Amino acid sequence: MGIKMMKKNLKIEKSRLATRMYVILLGMLVLFLVQVCVFQNVDIFEARSHGSFQTVQNEVMTEVVDEETPLGIKKEYRFNLDEVSSIDNYLSFYVVHQYVEVFIDGELIYRLNVRDGNKIGKTTASNWIIIPLNAQDKGKEVCINVIPIYEAVRDREVDFNMSSKFMIYFNQLKSDLPQILLSLVAMTIGVVFVVISSVHRYKGKESVDLCYLGIFSFGIGLWKITDIRFSPLMFTKNTAALSYISISMILISTIPWILSIKKQLIIKSYHLIEWLSIISSCTAMIILLLQIMNIADLRETLLLIHLDIAFIILMIVLAVAYEARYNKANKKIKIINICLMICAAGAIMDMFIYYIQENSSGILFTLIAFLIYITTMGYLSIYEMNHKANIDGHTNLFNKGRCHEILDENEVIQGEVGVIMFDLNRLKYVNDTFGHEQGDLLISEFANILKRNMSGRDFLGRYGGDEFMAFIKDVNEYQIQQLLEDIDQDIRQFNSQNITFSISYASGYSLSEEYPGLSLRELLKKADIEMYSNKEESREVNG
Repeated sequence: MGIKMMKKNLKIEKSRLATRMYVILLGMLVLFLVQVCVFQNVDIFEARSHGSFQTVQNEVMTEVVDEETPLGIKKEYRFNLDEVSSIDNYLSFYVVHQYVEVFIDGELIYRLNVRDGNKIGKTTASNWIIIPLNAQDKGKEVCINVIPIYEAVRDREVDFNMSSKFMIYFNQLKSDLPQILLSLVAMTIGVVFVVISSVHRYKGKESVDLCYLGIFSFGIGLWKITDIRFSPLMFTKNTAALSYISISMILISTIPWILSIKKQLIIKSYHLIEWLSIISSCTAMIILLLQIMNIADLRETLLLIHLDIAFIILMIVLAVAYEARYNKANKKIKIINICLMICAAGAIMDMFIYYIQENSSGILFTLIAFLIYITTMGYLSIYEMNHKANIDGHTNLFNKGRCHEILDENEVIQGEVGVIMFDLNRLKYVNDTFGHEQGDLLISEFANILKRNMSGRDFLGRYGGDEFMAFIKDVNEYQIQQLLEDIDQDIRQFNSQNITFSISYASGYSLSEEYPGLSLRELLKKADIEMYSNKEESREVNG
């Protein structure tokens, strides 16, 4: 017996050692990669560069009154092309909700405006204007008319750059890369959550919260990736669609967020959040109708959208704070409250920066804050779904469904495995005599005693109303008998202290070393037969 025990302990120590060594390896790798990034020793020489990126410094801006423009004014920029290389040279600038005309020595080279009779808003959205230049343009005068469409962009300044086309794309990609990556992460998380939710619903399990959370995550990712400057650089023919998608996602994404939260709250707060989702949906419908009827563009109602978001965040924070105050035992509510505070702080900072710098370029606080919230809530939701699917709510042991999943694998057991079957005696008597509450208490107390004597590596499940099963790896007959003796001792101690009812049970076990070549279900049948034999012996002894 001693040799077998030593072998078992050696297996456990080897498992722990392997885990610890892998953690150490990961730590070493992280330190090495940090060292490489900080102290990289690569020396690069380039005889031919990709071209410079220069900002035009000598432009002269004049505000010109023009009654034919949306706001009655246009901004006229003039500068000379002093330096123009012979190849791959471009004049580039970025405009937001502005019409554009570009003249070189009085010749119209480029124009950006809406078509005559346009019925889908008046904006051209955000656009990169990229004008190819050649050596013959050197010394010529450039005149650029920038015509603001909305009051919000009346005072917006424009920067003009001279560079190769490669540098235009490279610089903007480098600038927007953090936003692109975070947006893709949010969208990927959203898709994963919706797929997980759909699979659970297909299996008949409730997972609506995760579905709404996934839609919200995908929405904020889509909002940000269509809002960055690199997107109109890639999709030059669809800039208006990008703008409408971006603002639309801000408009509607808060609704699935609200719906994902409401089921976490008690009835009083639940109804408040439900009304909030209805009000938010009505507000979004009105704003969308104004756009469809060409009364007000989505961009013109952006302040209203931001106020709506601020109101939603405030109401949700208050509802969850109320919930946390009156439901102090609920740890999940506390976690939600902390995450919401982070979201509120991120949204406030982003809105503040947006209205100070008058654009959303480089703003990441909201996206980061909501990603923290989404990943935290997603983890909690998935954990709860798995818990409900696999855990018996009364005993916190694995439920009957999970027991059958393990048994249905039908694989021949490899290694030393022990199976124990337990059956509570007189459960019906306790229910009938003392009531079902005492019967439930009997079940939970017995389950607690079993849990205390099992290790975290063992499988312990409630197989039926009064039946429990355990699968134990790397075990021999001596260890099984010792385990059953420990359980029996705890039962005797419980019975000596409890005057309402006593715990009586039968058990039976089987070992894979005694029945080689059997599956787990076949081994369980052997344990079940022994358990019933033990039950009959107990009846004979007790009369």
